[in-house]
Amino acid sequence: MNRVLKGAALASLALVSFACGEPTLEEACTSYCEAAQDAGCGELLPAECSTGCGDLEAALEQVGYGDCIEEYTAAMDCVAGSGFTCNDGVPVANGSGCLEEALDLVDCQQSLNPDN
Repeated sequence: MNRVLKGAALASLALVSFACGEPTLEEACTSYCEAAQDAGCGELLPAECSTGCGDLEAALEQVGYGDCIEEYTAAMDCVAGSGFTCNDGVPVANGSGCLEEALDLVDCQQSLNPDN
């Protein structure tokens, strides 16, 4: 393989690796909102759900959960990927495939508030 092709292949690999990285909290939140809305449960989940996603990280910082951003992101991303069904007009995440992420989030929250 000549040097130009080898360099192009490495650049493509680096771009794919970067693009496939972990989502930000805002991206995970937006995916969560979109997945919940896609369930078509009606108006109980406001269409504006994802508009608050840009402020979520600052809100978590403000209430003392800034050290759990990674865990919030992982949990929201996992739930968004599991899909939703409607239960009495409310979107409910399918299955329990996100148990590890949920437990990590609870552990993080409890470590920040050991008295609770």
